Amino acid sequence: MDFIPTIDSYAEDTPAQQLWATLEAKIGGVDGICYYKHPVITATSAVSPDIAFLARGYRPHVFLILRYAIDELDDVGTERWRTRHGEIDSPLLALDDLRIAVNSRMDKVRSLRAKNPAVGTLYMPFISRQEFETKFGERRSDELLRDLQDITIIWSDRDLSSCLEDARRQLNDQEWRAAQS
Repeated sequence: MDFIPTIDSYAEDTPAQQLWATLEAKIGGVDGICYYKHPVITATSAVSPDIAFLARGYRPHVFLILRYAIDELDDVGTERWRTRHGEIDSPLLALDDLRIAVNSRMDKVRSLRAKNPAVGTLYMPFISRQEFETKFGERRSDELLRDLQDITIIWSDRDLSSCLEDARRQLNDQEWRAAQS
C-alpha cells in the first residue's frame, strides 16, 4: 500500500503516525493507497479525514482522530460536543459525513454502487472507554453510535486494527481500477 501525507504536519502528528504504523503492519502489503489529510474528501463541516484508505480486499475507510484527553471534554451530545476550548460539531457526525462523501464518489461509477460502502472510525488515542463511560455514563458511547451505520470508536485501550473490515464483495480488476480513479 502506498502512503501519501498530503500536508507536512504528518511529521509531528504522533497519533496519525501510530495509526498508520498499525495499518501498515496489518495491510501494508495489500494493493491500495492511504492518505493523510486528503483534501478531496471533505465533510459538510469542511473536515478532512486524518487517514483515509482504499485497500483491495477491504472496505474503504476514513479515520478521524480526536486529540483530546478526557478532562478536556465537558459534554458529548449527538449533534455537538463541548470541550474546554469551546463547542465542536460531533466528530461522529463529521465522520459519518466523510463516510457518505466516499460512498458518493464510489456511487458515481455504476459498477461500484453499494458494493463496498465505506466505514468510519473515530480514534481516541488519549481516552479509554472506561474513562469515557465513567465521565459520561456507562452506555453513552452506544447511545452516540445508535443512529449511525458503519461507524466505530477505537479507544486508547483497544487494538487499532480491530476496526478493519473485509470487503463485502471482491472487486474485479476493472472495478478496482475504477475505484482507484
